[in-house]
Amino acid sequence: MEEFEYRFKRFLINNKIEILIACLTFLFFSLTPIRDFGGDTVPVKYVTLSIINEGNFDLDEYISFLKVNYPYDPDKNGLPYYVVRGTNDHYLSTYGVGAPMIYYPFVAFANYFLKFSTDSWYKLMLTFKIASAILMSLASIVIYKILRYKTSDRGAVILTGAFALCTNVWTISSQAPWQHGPNQLMLLFATYFVIRGENESEYIKYAAIPLAFSVLIRPTSALFAIIFSLYIVWKHRDQFVYYMLMALPFFAVYAAYNYAYFQNIFASGQLIASQNIALIQTSDQYLWSGDMIQGMIGILFSPSRGIFIYSPFFVLLFLNAMPWKREPIGILLLVCSISLLITASLWFNWWGGYTYGYRTISDIIPFIIILLSLSFNEMYGTKWKRSIFWFLLVLAFSIQMIGAYLYDNSWNIENNVDKNHDVLWDWNNTQIGYYINKMLSRAPVYTNSQRYGD
Repeated sequence: MEEFEYRFKRFLINNKIEILIACLTFLFFSLTPIRDFGGDTVPVKYVTLSIINEGNFDLDEYISFLKVNYPYDPDKNGLPYYVVRGTNDHYLSTYGVGAPMIYYPFVAFANYFLKFSTDSWYKLMLTFKIASAILMSLASIVIYKILRYKTSDRGAVILTGAFALCTNVWTISSQAPWQHGPNQLMLLFATYFVIRGENESEYIKYAAIPLAFSVLIRPTSALFAIIFSLYIVWKHRDQFVYYMLMALPFFAVYAAYNYAYFQNIFASGQLIASQNIALIQTSDQYLWSGDMIQGMIGILFSPSRGIFIYSPFFVLLFLNAMPWKREPIGILLLVCSISLLITASLWFNWWGGYTYGYRTISDIIPFIIILLSLSFNEMYGTKWKRSIFWFLLVLAFSIQMIGAYLYDNSWNIENNVDKNHDVLWDWNNTQIGYYINKMLSRAPVYTNSQRYGD
């Protein structure tokens, strides 16, 4: 018993900063209103329940409920956009099975006591909200550990706070079962293993596990998996075979799922469903039909979607000596960030549908924070630079707090953003300004039934 107490005390002492980060971020993430974001978050919830109750990944037992309660953008067969029909007539999630697999232990534990059903709306929302908050608190710890390799202890703490509370991590990833939260966590683990592997090469191979899992969560993560793999061939060629062997089981799961439900190991529900959505919104099934220049400017600077509007401190990445020149890891993360930015810019709805801020490129938030850490000492070196940094950080915190507490989809609905794209460029009717005015006028938020037509 004394041995255990001694080890426990040493653990608390040695990890006091990590424990404090976990507690504070969890409080910030969880003490926000419980909301049903609908849309992309719906299938994650019900596939998780299907795994628990039926031991499978299909939505057959929930399809009637989903059509009535979450009838978004139905296709010609009346299926909501987040549901696809497999070649074996099973109803499946549009999205990958990775996110439900990550949420499974949290929900299975809660289900043991709460016994979820389709009528358990509040209990289900609360469980997934808490699980999302826990996952992103864990992500905050991982990024802190990464940042300690690249900057001072002070810089690591400040940038960890920026990651958690001054980006869409607070407003999106930590609030509901979007794919982005689990994906960001996996990408952070992969980056941690690569950075630690700079001095301890045996860790390099372990990056394959979270990277491969990230592809199960979001198909676009295949971009990152390819780029990371090329980096490992470049810098750690002796570890590449072990790295690939680590990834094989996860790619086997990916191929087996696609073949079982779509009779094609390279098929995916997201590809099939996205073609249907593109046809509805653009009258064209081609997914990369967007104007890349317009999409890129929108993702970066749109008053209601731009990353430099919602997290303005990110602009500091370009106001110092380019950090990616200093370390190979900087090149890796910069290339990953640019690859997703280009892909999202070409996507037929670069604005990401009904959302708050720059959700479509949320997956690169960890990469940008780490890139900032490479020049933190320079960025924080003089009084006037510190003043600019803190001004932009407080501004970003305020914008994200507005979303965390007030966002209810009403701006998207009232402006019909999927059809009326001009509003995304209207500085007189911004999403941020709308919610500030709503707060000042004490206007009520949309209820669940008003939002989703229950």
